[in-house]
Amino acid sequence: MQEAHGFGASGPYDLDAFTRANMSPNATGSADLQAKNLHGTGYAGFNVMWTASLNITEVTNLNYTSHPAADVITNSVISLNSHGIWANESDSGLQVQLVVFPDLPRSVTVNGQKDTGDCVTTLGEECLKDYNQLISEHITRSEDAFRSGSNVTATATHPSPPKSCKDYLGGENVSGQLGSNFVDGSPQFYSSSTVHDANNLTAYELATTRIWPMFLIQTATGVGGLTVRDSEASKQHLTCLRANGTAEGSIKIGKVPSGTTRYQINACGFVAICFASLVGEILW
Repeated sequence: MQEAHGFGASGPYDLDAFTRANMSPNATGSADLQAKNLHGTGYAGFNVMWTASLNITEVTNLNYTSHPAADVITNSVISLNSHGIWANESDSGLQVQLVVFPDLPRSVTVNGQKDTGDCVTTLGEECLKDYNQLISEHITRSEDAFRSGSNVTATATHPSPPKSCKDYLGGENVSGQLGSNFVDGSPQFYSSSTVHDANNLTAYELATTRIWPMFLIQTATGVGGLTVRDSEASKQHLTCLRANGTAEGSIKIGKVPSGTTRYQINACGFVAICFASLVGEILW
């Protein structure tokens, strides 16, 4: 099954219908996402929790399909809420990146259906331990590079999964850069099915059982006293977001279907969504 994906609540067609539908989802989920307080206050570098949320909706009455009365698109929307814990715009040394894995093997998805958000049942202890360590080491190296004046890119980078994760994490990637105003609980990233008949539940079953491993990378140059280099906060952890509840009258979450979903994009293994405190638009 081919999917469309990008930033915001949906693609360019009938945005109002998708935005309205996202306000009344059929299935939802949320998970804590470990972050750092980089406000430049006395609490800078302390571990804090953002919230990652997932809304899944069967969008109907679309104005651009062949049979609007019968056509449906299953739309998944991920949003982030930093709960106000974001550096001031003057702190231009801040780089924040969210890395999401949207395309897991079916066996991994099946094993992860009881995941509580810590990714243990989804990725296994060895993969999780190794990747958490790799991410933490990457944060340290990135801040060293920023402070040394090395020739680094304008956005934070991210490490690829270690060998112990080769059977767990896969797929393709798309990347973009967003401003801090996008971290207020508004739609962040969408994944939409192809148009299908309302009686075909495969897309809904895939969406409601999909698991989204993700993590944040935050680095700072030390501008305004911001740094996580020498803090316990440099230790990062993956989060696994999935639907875990349905609205009244909606179809309950069932078993993982046998169908598969693939992304038609570059084969690098993850979706990378980058945030910079001074960037207010999507850059493709």
